[in-house]
Amino acid sequence: MFTQCKKGDEKACTDVFWLITVSLKNLAGQAIVPDSYYVVVHQPFHDTVITHENNYGTGPLSSEIILLTDNEMTFTTESGILFNLTAYFDGEKRVNESYLIRNDGCHIELVIGNTTIIVSEP
Repeated sequence: MFTQCKKGDEKACTDVFWLITVSLKNLAGQAIVPDSYYVVVHQPFHDTVITHENNYGTGPLSSEIILLTDNEMTFTTESGILFNLTAYFDGEKRVNESYLIRNDGCHIELVIGNTTIIVSEP
């Protein structure tokens, strides 16, 4: 397995599948799950919803939202694309976070954005 994606002019990608997750927590620091959420990629001339509600991880990630995976790498660029996470609790929009995500030709990479969000009570 390679430890980097680029070596000289050749691309040598790892076999590791990357994903970016976001954890939502209440003021007490406990994980909370929204009623629904979606992720939008902001592209020139139009926006595209790429992740829909109930796309949660499994095992240790069971309470985390999967923001983006290597499967959606085509929505990113080497310089980065803006994504937005919106989450609803009790029918009310309580999360509206922006992320800059790029790719290195092999995997996605979070450039800017919070991976832990404290959601206050309404």
